[in-house]
Amino acid sequence: MKERSINSGDLRYSLLAEASIDAAKGVASDQIIKNALDKAIEAIGLVSGSVRVVDDKGKLLFIHIAGRNEFSEMMRQVEEKLLATLRDDFAVGNVFLTFEQDGNYSLFSYPLKVENKVYGTISGITPGERSLSAEEDFIRAISAVLGLILSRGTTAEKPSPQDIVKARSEAVVETAVTINHEVNNPLTAVLGNIQLLLLNADDYPPEMRAKLRAVEESALKIKEVTQNLMRVIEPSVVEYTTGLKMVDLARSKLKEIKETGEKKRSGEEKKNED
Repeated sequence: MKERSINSGDLRYSLLAEASIDAAKGVASDQIIKNALDKAIEAIGLVSGSVRVVDDKGKLLFIHIAGRNEFSEMMRQVEEKLLATLRDDFAVGNVFLTFEQDGNYSLFSYPLKVENKVYGTISGITPGERSLSAEEDFIRAISAVLGLILSRGTTAEKPSPQDIVKARSEAVVETAVTINHEVNNPLTAVLGNIQLLLLNADDYPPEMRAKLRAVEESALKIKEVTQNLMRVIEPSVVEYTTGLKMVDLARSKLKEIKETGEKKRSGEEKKNED
């Protein structure tokens, strides 16, 4: 169960990063959307999902439905018979409900929106009566990224190097915000408990004290990495494994943090003590 959670987190990160970087490279919006939906289905555990894209007047431009074959028709019927009515007749935005059709299912639908303009919707079906509250921030992040991609149009004009750097930076920050939200809550609990244990460090054997401090140092390193991701101005991308790339924080340009004189002095004093 733990391994599945880690893999799901990797999929979420790569989904958001790849979608934004592909947009910067000039990949067609419909292809980016198809790839993003396929990964979202795997990351969230959907049986089927759909992305609708509309024009300024709300007219359907295209729809992409993916997932398990036996549920594709169910998704299509839900789109045509239920969601279209709720959107067109009642101007409903977000949707979450459960229904029964040869079993219990849960449904969500969110707009692809930038500021006050709606470019379409992303919807999905999960098996069983399931609360999507834990997935909501991730789904909103997908919606925001796809909305930004659609707001730039589907032009094949080659982006400038500055546009690519800017888009990559935005992708890193958007992904970092999601990672911070998903990681910081459990990380705070880990750090808090470790630091409480270290208050009584003298009561433990030397080997246990060393292990507790090693855990604390690792947790602080994770916190530092997630914070630095949000400070990236110009990301430096390197190959991680075949076919995959990663942001090299050591080579990336980061936004400087302005320290007060008191903080700076405190840091220098600590350095001198070490």
